[in-house]
Amino acid sequence: MITESNVLVINYPSGGFGNFLYHLLTAYADNTVKVGGHFFNFSATGNSHDNKRYTEPVKKLTDDYDIKFQDRNKLHLVTHDPGIDSNVADHYQEIRQYFPNAKIVHCYLTEQIRPVIYKTFMVKAYNKDTVSYHKTAVTKNWNSNEDYALRENFTKLYHNWSWTWTAMPDVVNFNLETFVQNPFGSFKNLVENTGGRLINKNKCRETLKQWYAANFKYFEIYWIWKDLNEKLDLKQSFNLESIKDIHDQGYLNYCIEKKYSIEIPVYDYKNWFQDTDQILKMIDHEKESFSNQ
Repeated sequence: MITESNVLVINYPSGGFGNFLYHLLTAYADNTVKVGGHFFNFSATGNSHDNKRYTEPVKKLTDDYDIKFQDRNKLHLVTHDPGIDSNVADHYQEIRQYFPNAKIVHCYLTEQIRPVIYKTFMVKAYNKDTVSYHKTAVTKNWNSNEDYALRENFTKLYHNWSWTWTAMPDVVNFNLETFVQNPFGSFKNLVENTGGRLINKNKCRETLKQWYAANFKYFEIYWIWKDLNEKLDLKQSFNLESIKDIHDQGYLNYCIEKKYSIEIPVYDYKNWFQDTDQILKMIDHEKESFSNQ
């Protein structure tokens, strides 16, 4: 048990940017322990795991976990990654058991950010290609690994999403969707909510821009649905042929099915949609078929 109060535990789902927040808070909050020669380097997958640390990351806390305190007047950061499929209440209790007086930053998910976190979890934490990994399971369940079957597998994944990671009481909640929408403003609020003041603002903005560019391949689906949702509301014609990722197509099918309370006929749209006109026509047809039953 570590009873000191100058500890800040960053609790996050696998793929949920906890390691990056560790380095951001180290570099750009005035109330945290500093690391000499700190720099930001992003790998091909967009992570920053090669940056220097002064505490060990934690997946499961044990009695032998220790912190070498460097400055009693500064926060010492610890990342806690219990896995995306863990129970939020359970690991909150675990943190409190080992760090009874620590501050806790809890990264939480909204429904809209799920596809981003699923992709980062698969690629960064699981070291798997999102689409390729699912082909084995799809082949067993569908006797096919064609794109339409794989797409439907992703649609069902989001209909049956089981990883809650909701906001918690008595912690500093950090909304990962807001972080993707507005990285600088979101991070600035986090610094202030943990008792600090943002320093080196221009450099911080530049670091966040580099991070965003390195991770945009994960964020893109979030913005694609926001744009597509608006186009559907306005019944605007919009070409969709640039959306090639089967995971993204499956997630968009989920969004459409939920929005309009329909089920997209899998075999009728094996090649997916070319534009919003096709989607709107399909919606009208499915609603008409339902009303005639």
